[in-house]
Amino acid sequence: MRDGAPLDVRLYAHHAAGHLVPVRVTARALRDESGTITGAVETFADDAKAADTDSRSRVAQLLAVTDHLTSLGNRRGLEQRLSDLMRDREGGGVAVLALDIDHFKLVNDNHGHAFGDEVLMTVSCTLVSVVGEGDLVMRLGGDEFVIVTRSAPAREVEDLAARVRAAVSTTRVADAGLTLRITVSVGVAFGNPDDSPESLVKRADGAMLQAKRMGRDGVVVSALKADAGDRAGRLTERDED
Repeated sequence: MRDGAPLDVRLYAHHAAGHLVPVRVTARALRDESGTITGAVETFADDAKAADTDSRSRVAQLLAVTDHLTSLGNRRGLEQRLSDLMRDREGGGVAVLALDIDHFKLVNDNHGHAFGDEVLMTVSCTLVSVVGEGDLVMRLGGDEFVIVTRSAPAREVEDLAARVRAAVSTTRVADAGLTLRITVSVGVAFGNPDDSPESLVKRADGAMLQAKRMGRDGVVVSALKADAGDRAGRLTERDED
């Protein structure tokens, strides 16, 4: 009634039973022949159906970027978050740790996929518990994990990689009385202004594969310079044990 502007908002009102219900409220000014505002007409409508649709939409969007097994971010979530971080930091200031569980195929072959899922969930919990505040832990599929962290100072990132490797190596998962020791190979890559999200993850992945070739249960740091040839393409899955 002060400015005559139409109002159309969603809010929550108290139901007679005491709980909150979503309500769509509209208001329109009433004017006399001279145009002076003399009052307003306000309408209220039940908005539960629209609110439920919005809620389902938000859930669907969340599920699209979440790994169903571990509840970590998935490959699509990594692309979105890493792109945002690198854009904010002009390509640099971000580091990626690529991790693979060593000999995971043998775990599935010898103990079954249900036990393999238990290993994945145990490792994911360990990773979340040892990373720093603000670091991102993602599962890209299979036994492939990625940690995204700030890269300054570099020594702290290398310490994080060593801490992650050591923490997982102390993780034990039991199956029918047999306790398995789980280890990971870790590759580290530091972002720079020439990097794309794809090239940064690819260099971390290459360093991780080198750690596997060197005997597994270790950490390898990639060269700092981005390979221009790595810039093309999306984050791709690979088959590596």
